[in-house]
Amino acid sequence: MPGLTSLGVPLYNGMVNRICLALLIVWSIATTAQADARNPYTYQLANGMTVILSPLPGMQATCVLTYHKNGVRHDPPSIRGASFLYQYLMMLGTENLDDYERLMFIRKNAGESNAQVGMDYAYFAQLIPDHTLANALWLEHERLSSLLFFDQSLNSQKRNLYQRLSALLEENVMFRAQEWVRSRIFENTVYQEPVFGSLDILRNLENNSIRSRYGVFRNPRNIILVICGSVKIREAIALIRKHILLRDNGEALKAPPPKAIPPREKAIRETWTDPESDANVVIYGFRTPGLVNRDHTAFQLIQAFLSDPRNSHLDRILNQDNHLNIHIAKEETHQFEANAFLFRISSPSRLAIEKADYLVRQLLDALAEGNLSNTDLRQTRMLMEIDLRKIMLDPEQRALWLAQQHHLYGPNGRPKSMEEELNALTIQELQQVCARYLSKENRVILNVFNK
Repeated sequence: MPGLTSLGVPLYNGMVNRICLALLIVWSIATTAQADARNPYTYQLANGMTVILSPLPGMQATCVLTYHKNGVRHDPPSIRGASFLYQYLMMLGTENLDDYERLMFIRKNAGESNAQVGMDYAYFAQLIPDHTLANALWLEHERLSSLLFFDQSLNSQKRNLYQRLSALLEENVMFRAQEWVRSRIFENTVYQEPVFGSLDILRNLENNSIRSRYGVFRNPRNIILVICGSVKIREAIALIRKHILLRDNGEALKAPPPKAIPPREKAIRETWTDPESDANVVIYGFRTPGLVNRDHTAFQLIQAFLSDPRNSHLDRILNQDNHLNIHIAKEETHQFEANAFLFRISSPSRLAIEKADYLVRQLLDALAEGNLSNTDLRQTRMLMEIDLRKIMLDPEQRALWLAQQHHLYGPNGRPKSMEEELNALTIQELQQVCARYLSKENRVILNVFNK
């Protein structure tokens, strides 16, 4: 069926999330929860770890999220990508747990687990019933204090990841195409290499080099512990004091503050041929504002206007108005200094895809020239405002948001919430953002045709 979905082929850039669905709560609680999120209880342990406690009224569940202020970009160049392995290594055994027993323990208590190691940061989260908080904190302490790195386990993880990625790059044209577009979007930036690093480095990583990154992950000065949802402040403080017994093992990670990376200055367009494919595909990529960029919220609105499946302008033009039966997919990253926004159109018909490409380029040119009105954005703005409120109602998404705000802006967070920034945006500002980020110079386009 035509329409808009996610890209379907994973982008290894730290942006592949398995976030749980927002719990349904009455609107009055949503407003209260949003106000509380601006003023959580924040303090620091003697070992340097930051703790954020954020009660969410009406919740039965609790999220324990351990946020690490280090990512793949902080690896030494010779072993870039070693930290990505920790997305899997953190599930291995400890002094008191066998391999993957942590996951089974969480599921046995009706909980869920999620993990992501990206370029700028990493996090490991548990979504649990509120009465199992003590168990969750003990599991986090095990992971951070006594992870076991047997050569056999390390070799197995390296081999499995290398084989999966090699197969994708060699056999899956769409994965290879997306990686090509992503690398060109981030050309000459810290994000140019994929989050897993190069396959040559991955294959030849020494086990001691992998072990060396554990000290960075376990350093309490690099950690923000967030407990969000059904949480009692006094009880949580006592449990943290009892179970989180990490020692201060040195200085915090030294890294310059993130700076906004500007858009590309030169367009790229290439054509590949894939005779085995049953579809013709065009992938459009843009370097977009990072989280620290003042244009970030504005472009999120433009991005949603183009590709939100509930109200996609692309879908309306290609399928509703012109009946081209085009499948549309999208992907985006969530990084500090710059992001990538990709969308892909595909069709078995070469004639249909060429007409669709013409219409897409017409639309992008019009937006880059300032042809955008408040009327165009009214429904998208409303949907985005609802989505921002939902983030504050989802314990894991809210916990990650709080950790990122503290990481980027300190204990006071950003001056304005995203909702306040969204409501303050003028049509002139949005037109300027379109001109900067949808311009021809900032486009990376790849055709993959089957003939």
